[in-house]
Amino acid sequence: MSNDPTTPATTATKFLQKPTAWIVVGLIVAVFAVYGQTVSSEFEFLNVDDPDYVTENAHVQEGLTVDSIIWSFTAYHAYNWHPLTWLSLQLDHDLFGLKSSGFHFTNVLLHALNAILLFFVLNRATNAVWCSAFVAALFALHPTHVESVAWVTERKDTLSTFFWLVTMATYTHYALKPSLGRYALVVVAFVLGLMAKPMLVTLPAVLLLLDYWPLRRWQLGDRQHSDFAPASLLRLVGEKLPLFVLVAASIPLTVRAQGVVVRTFEQFPLTLRIENSLVSYVQYLWMTFWPRNLAIFYPHPQEALPHWHAIASSVLLLFITAASLYLAKRSPYLLVGWLWYLGTLVPVIGIMQVGQHAYADRYTYVPTIGFYIMLVWGLAEVSARWSQRLVPLGAVTGVVLLACGIMTWKQTRHWRTSETLWSHTLRVTRSNSTAHDYLGMAFVQKNLLAEAHEEFRTSLRINPESAATHGNMAIILEKFGRYEEAARHFEASLRIHDKSAPAHAGLARIRDQQGRSVDAERHFAAALAIDPAFPDAHLGLGNIRRRQGKLQESLAHFESVLERMPNSAIAHNNKGIVLEAMGKPADAVKAYRLAKTNAPDDLLVRLNLAHSLYETGKQESAAQEFRATFDIDKNWPQAALLEAWTKATHPEASQRNGNEALRTAKIVCQATDFRMAQGLDVLAAAYAELGKFEEAIVWEKKAIELLPPSIAPEIAKELQQRLKSYLSGKPHRQN
Repeated sequence: MSNDPTTPATTATKFLQKPTAWIVVGLIVAVFAVYGQTVSSEFEFLNVDDPDYVTENAHVQEGLTVDSIIWSFTAYHAYNWHPLTWLSLQLDHDLFGLKSSGFHFTNVLLHALNAILLFFVLNRATNAVWCSAFVAALFALHPTHVESVAWVTERKDTLSTFFWLVTMATYTHYALKPSLGRYALVVVAFVLGLMAKPMLVTLPAVLLLLDYWPLRRWQLGDRQHSDFAPASLLRLVGEKLPLFVLVAASIPLTVRAQGVVVRTFEQFPLTLRIENSLVSYVQYLWMTFWPRNLAIFYPHPQEALPHWHAIASSVLLLFITAASLYLAKRSPYLLVGWLWYLGTLVPVIGIMQVGQHAYADRYTYVPTIGFYIMLVWGLAEVSARWSQRLVPLGAVTGVVLLACGIMTWKQTRHWRTSETLWSHTLRVTRSNSTAHDYLGMAFVQKNLLAEAHEEFRTSLRINPESAATHGNMAIILEKFGRYEEAARHFEASLRIHDKSAPAHAGLARIRDQQGRSVDAERHFAAALAIDPAFPDAHLGLGNIRRRQGKLQESLAHFESVLERMPNSAIAHNNKGIVLEAMGKPADAVKAYRLAKTNAPDDLLVRLNLAHSLYETGKQESAAQEFRATFDIDKNWPQAALLEAWTKATHPEASQRNGNEALRTAKIVCQATDFRMAQGLDVLAAAYAELGKFEEAIVWEKKAIELLPPSIAPEIAKELQQRLKSYLSGKPHRQN
């Protein structure tokens, strides 16, 4: 082996002999020790925002394609313009499919890289290895950052922070020896960060702070020695003018994307916003020191916020600001860290109120770095006066980091599923209608309808003016078959927020179920006017158009659903039914097979596939599918026959549909090899309803032939009477 000191093996050995190498290794180990648990199937996608970002987002599930990339740069989906975040999620889908573990792994990896980058940036600028390492370790392990790492949706947080720190690293490189090429790297990194999340709008101001300390490119007093090129404050501001221009371009994009989620001043008055902002600044400080009872959602107190909280908070903030200014010449890191903390929180502190929360853990991901700098460099300065400082200082940092790691590991456990997350949130917050609502939705996903109903009831007791909760309650009542009650809740939802596509579509479903097709069409159309791609509205209108015989229009609606949700089993299934009605059984088979792929245990899909296979002459394949349906539900024929019988013989014309009755009866007869007397009886009734009396007579006679000798005489008599009706050209009607 070569003894050349420049060989890769020797270089790696030298690197590992440096403390920086072991710090990097330690940060990676620490991050994966607490967050590695998320990289397992135990940690699922959550029911808040993850559907918009991944599980119900067709553009993300399309992966990296020309169309999906164009969409990423042109869409304001999920109330954000962050194309780089979309591209990263699309790449994850290409790599991992819809496995949540893969998406979590990327978040954890980005968090580890962020911790390492933070260490290198601070160390390069200050030459303070252990202070830089302690700040990076706090960033890596602090419990308030769990939300940013353990939540797939917060990819925008971890990814944008990566580019935030890359921008700082390239800026430090530029400050050492300014040049156009080095500045171009700063601009590129900054633009990429803005395209991951607009939180970077405060970064140019932070770079000015870095110029003061630790780069020392300008000072309030006498200049101290620095490796970095000195400059006047005015020149440094002008130097960052291109970055501020990019910020100015980003702000209107962000405001446009936020749209309806930005609250009006009627909903949240300016004075209330200012008071809550002051309290939130202090709350985030308290959470940094005492990170307990952390939750995904903290309800906004609104008018219940005591005025003295805001007054006390403002006094504390002014005191810390004054102290930082007073000590700036001797301890400049205090002023830089404090202004970093105050300034980077401005976009999310609540002056522009988005949503219903008072504050959020994820907002601390970057801002608290400034506060960590204050704490760590302050501790180093104080401990420098101790004669024997290394042992107690090491013990303090070790205990703090160990405590943070344990709390973070425990906090991460709450993010396993929607149920565990929202249950924990309800344990640590009060009067949280949003948490009850989302927990109810988690129960709906598990088909625990009674539990969901109770959560929605509790949510409405706390906040009776929640349009979303009224909509959720309506869905539960609809599942219970309490249609008129469900309709009232949908109407209440629309009274509160008339631009709700889900509420319009839900009310339309109810009216369609009640036979009020005109009202149903009106509300489905209203839903599509709000959201032209809304799947439920297209599904509902598609079914109505199919019943009206407008098959081409019906097909177009189901195709619209599949453009947005290519894995929708119900859309593929309904498309198959239309193709079947259009006389295209082979195409119908393809549609049903796609539906089966996405819902292999769906009884209706398997029955439809079997029927189409039978109709195309593939009897053996059809027989296999029919046998599979009995494994799913042995009793399905009776329920299907009851539905077909009602549609063939109901005394009210509006409740009859001979074509649907015939199709269902044929499926049952095919599945039972035309050896079930009850099935043939219903088949005959369906043919009679359609005026096809020759077929009705043939099948009714076969049904009579198949009646067992032990059958009750009155039943045999009923079949004979129906046969006489068909012979005289009259369909059967129920009494």
